[in-house]
Amino acid sequence: TFLSARGGGEWPAYPRRMATRAPGAPPSAPRRTVHVGDGLAWLESQAPHLGERACVVTSAPDISELAEAFGGRAPSPRQYTAWLRRAAALVVSRLAPGTCAIFYQTDCRVDDGHGGWEYIDKSFACSLGAVEDAGGATLWHKVALRAPPDKATMGVNPGYTHVLCFGAPGGTRCPSTARAKEELGCAPVPDVLTRGEVQWARGTGVVVAERAARWCRDALGARHVVDPFCGTGATLAAANMAGLEATGVELSRKRARMAQRLQARPGPRGGAELVPPVLPPEAVANIEARKRAAREREERGDNGAQVQER
Repeated sequence: TFLSARGGGEWPAYPRRMATRAPGAPPSAPRRTVHVGDGLAWLESQAPHLGERACVVTSAPDISELAEAFGGRAPSPRQYTAWLRRAAALVVSRLAPGTCAIFYQTDCRVDDGHGGWEYIDKSFACSLGAVEDAGGATLWHKVALRAPPDKATMGVNPGYTHVLCFGAPGGTRCPSTARAKEELGCAPVPDVLTRGEVQWARGTGVVVAERAARWCRDALGARHVVDPFCGTGATLAAANMAGLEATGVELSRKRARMAQRLQARPGPRGGAELVPPVLPPEAVANIEARKRAAREREERGDNGAQVQER
């Protein structure tokens, strides 16, 4: 049994599907489908696999995002590690032979309640689930920098992110670097990557997402990228930019709408960058109305306390 990110069976096996082409995209652009619902429930419904040429590029939820699934409070490190291991196993179990799953995971430090930290190694949990439990194989393991080298980070996350690629249980042949470059025209993924722009704090870096999608396309012949925890859609946008169909699942209806609209384009120095979505006229009018109201309150000298008192 897989713990959903919502719990209680509130979401159906086939979640609500949003529009299948990103607004503003040209008619010839690759299709994008965003489901509103629980990613694990959706994956369970996709037996036996996601498709002959479908690869997964995803970032599983952080420990801080799973409170609802654990009775309203964040899970313990051991509970979270077990959840992530099962989630990685489910993802890899849905791969068709010849495809792969790429995980973008940032480790975290959790207060142990005694004035110290307890470290959660997400790459270890993903590897156990993908290889030991699902029977996949590790194809490669890269690192994406979140902070400059030689800089100590003081927050809950280290200054790097794991980028792990696992082959399908039925077998996935990873081409050598020389063959990938000479025969397939596939640029190898660097061992140390620049993360690139992120749409939100826990989002996937668009440079990493674009490189991962391009590698799946060129090295394995992928035609479709799936992200069961798509968030605001950086991976989907990067996949479309690489000419691939994209399918995402997101529990938050607000983030799912953002994922449907977000676009990516080539960056000025290579790689990719995000393009802010074009807001519908009603949203623009609402923002302008709030700005006018704020200016009027400022001109009247109102502040929060005065408004509350009135």
